[in-house]
Amino acid sequence: MREVPAGPETPAPAQYYDSFWKTLRNAADHPTNIYRYELVAEILRGIGGEIGCIADLGCGNSIIVDYLRQHVSIERYVGLDVSAEIVAACNGLGRPGCEFHQVDLHLPLAEHFRGIADIVIACEVIEHLNDYRPFIENATLALRAGGTLVLTTPSGKLGRLERELFGHVRHFDRDALAAEIEGFGFEVVRKNNCGFPMLNLERRVASLFLDRILRSLENDFEKSRLFKIMSLVIGLGMKLSSNRFGCQLVIVARKSRSPIDRIETRAADAL
Repeated sequence: MREVPAGPETPAPAQYYDSFWKTLRNAADHPTNIYRYELVAEILRGIGGEIGCIADLGCGNSIIVDYLRQHVSIERYVGLDVSAEIVAACNGLGRPGCEFHQVDLHLPLAEHFRGIADIVIACEVIEHLNDYRPFIENATLALRAGGTLVLTTPSGKLGRLERELFGHVRHFDRDALAAEIEGFGFEVVRKNNCGFPMLNLERRVASLFLDRILRSLENDFEKSRLFKIMSLVIGLGMKLSSNRFGCQLVIVARKSRSPIDRIETRAADAL
């Protein structure tokens, strides 16, 4: 079992995520991940036009950019992640218009990353963070005025599967998280759960076989025929899943206030 760093103020070490991405290197094209890529692509298509810059906070293996570029025009993609190994691997792919940087997103964003992005995406990140508020603040800082945050994260029960396999420390309530994001100067334009029943069912089945999954990962897991068949079934089921119910949470929010306005508002609220 991989240990999740403890304590609300303690950032997760880069070494943890180096190990995390090695362990899950074969999961990039799992149908549940493809489903999330499709959700983000649908949102970006709705925004329309060429996207000048996307900043992907907690980009991980960055497979999402390959998928998004099949659906929308992206001039520049900036991936930020705490893992030096995954950043080096992504830069090594030599994708045109893509750049990757090692950044601890618990800390204030460096000046040269501020205001660069038309879109910030944060896919399945904040559930891993002991303190996710600095991350949301950095999403605000990375966006230009009027830019859009696209965030996905799990909701529902936090079980052994999520803790031990994926390193989740919390799951979120839709309305509570949306309200908290608005407190950082965003206008929430979409908030919905989705993925029912297939995503919920996939989570339940994986929980039943968790010990076997963990053993296979320890033994340099390779995709078996059964795994490929199950992935195909799950993928077909995901296409029929609800866009109103389920354990996948999607929030889209537009940056509506500057950091100075937000600080003044918080100071006034404190009086």
